[in-house]
Amino acid sequence: MNKNVLFRIQAEGRGTSFAPIVTGNVSVDKYYTLALIDSTETFVLWYVRDVHGFDLVRGYDAYCSDSGNTVYEWNVPLRETKGKLLLLENVQAPTTRRYECIPKNSILTDTVLTYEEDDEDKENTLCSPLWYSTLSSLSRSSIY
Repeated sequence: MNKNVLFRIQAEGRGTSFAPIVTGNVSVDKYYTLALIDSTETFVLWYVRDVHGFDLVRGYDAYCSDSGNTVYEWNVPLRETKGKLLLLENVQAPTTRRYECIPKNSILTDTVLTYEEDDEDKENTLCSPLWYSTLSSLSRSSIY
């Protein structure tokens, strides 16, 4: 039986600054792992364990979902425009950011993720929460 028939994922990309919102056709009572690898299938750019199926069904957002344990933070080099997003069984995290360390038999499905932005998107993308600029503009003495 082909594993790709049972599982499907799609990702709503948010450029190179933020991890995507990942939606999947999965079992709501199991845990999964997400991994993003670069276009050369060499490096792991993002790796999250313990993502609950319920979060994937409704749209997993690493910044506000209830589950998920980020092992390797979102890190997309500026030169990259595409990657491959993997849905895996919940497995032990790789010890390094090398794709070869991910057990291939645990991959349930994958999809290509494009995170190239056009100029209009770059103008509308916020790289930090709105409150952060206010907080960082305060001097240390004004906080205390």
